[in-house]
Amino acid sequence: MLTVKRTILSASVVLVLAAGLTGCAATSSGSSLIPAAVEPAAAEITASATPAPTPKTGDVIDAAQADALKAARGPQVAYKMTDGSFVVVTKTEPLPAAVQAEVEAKTNVVAVKYNDVSADMNAASDGMLAAKSAVTRTTGKKVIVVWYVLGYPLSSSETKVNYWAVDGDAAAGEFFMTRAEAEASVAAWVAATPNSNEYAIIFAG
Repeated sequence: MLTVKRTILSASVVLVLAAGLTGCAATSSGSSLIPAAVEPAAAEITASATPAPTPKTGDVIDAAQADALKAARGPQVAYKMTDGSFVVVTKTEPLPAAVQAEVEAKTNVVAVKYNDVSADMNAASDGMLAAKSAVTRTTGKKVIVVWYVLGYPLSSSETKVNYWAVDGDAAAGEFFMTRAEAEASVAAWVAATPNSNEYAIIFAG
């Protein structure tokens, strides 16, 4: 009889211990010390995944955006106006009207200074080259300047006359007696080139 009682007692202890362990396991699973991962809000995910919009030709941007365009070395540049603002220029699109007007005004100052090309042809050529280079540097465009000059259009000419000279890839060195003729010639040349949108045509003088 003693053996039977001990066996029953041992079984009871095992059951009690098992029940206790089961209870502990249940409690532990419901109160883990490891914090649950915090999922970001949907709005935060959307905001971080949305890229900044690409500026369009003619947009006025701030200095930080201008620096970003310069660093990107892409098809767009930020032209700095005389008032300090920045205007987006795309190399393969026409110049924004405000930029076109400003570069023509700046080039015109040089053209007027060297209007009499016969006085010093080298100085006139150097001055116009510098003006063209400035426009290319600030806009990224290839530049053709058509300027109104005073001189001898032909080496055989004996009298100075005013005429339109072309400085650039299109009909370089040619001259025209009217602006309309010069415009038509340059426009036809540019239209026939495969990269016509890369050119800016400036009239000065």
